[in-house]
Amino acid sequence: MITSSANGKVKQVMNLIKKAKARNESGLFVAEGLRIFKEIPP
Repeated sequence: MITSSANGKVKQVMNLIKKAKARNESGLFVAEGLRIFKEIPP
């Protein structure tokens, strides 16, 4: 459980949401919404 906004994972996700450069450099993206989770294979 993440209990602090100072957590490194939280900072990374927020950076990915806000900055295209961070997404391009890391090759990661943030998926939001119920539909995307339903499409994930088990």
